Amino acid sequence: MEHCDDALRYIDLCNSEDAECAIEFVEALDEGARVANFAQRDIPLNDNDVLCIASSVRQLGEGAALRMINLEENAFGLPGIQALLDAIEANPFHFIRELRLGRNQLSDEAAVLIAHTLTKNGCGLKVLDLS
Repeated sequence: MEHCDDALRYIDLCNSEDAECAIEFVEALDEGARVANFAQRDIPLNDNDVLCIASSVRQLGEGAALRMINLEENAFGLPGIQALLDAIEANPFHFIRELRLGRNQLSDEAAVLIAHTLTKNGCGLKVLDLS
């Protein structure tokens, strides 16, 4: 199967970082999906895996359709969420409107970071689910 440029960048990054390459994300990028659903995976995503997703989100181009990322029930913490929030904020097109983070290893420090990011202009997030 031939992958789109965004999916190829993500796959290459996962390979170079020895991270879990989430097929759900590759398919979402290839199909121009509005949702990337990583919830309830057999192999939960850790911080390193989420760092690769974040790097890809940061680089999404103007035509990207992705609007929602569901990362419920995984195994990442502060480093992963910090990278993801930075990427969402840094992407000039502010695609990501909804982020689902419930049932992860997020600390009080992560909650403060999330709140701080949401108060910034230009973040773009409209829905945040931490339940």
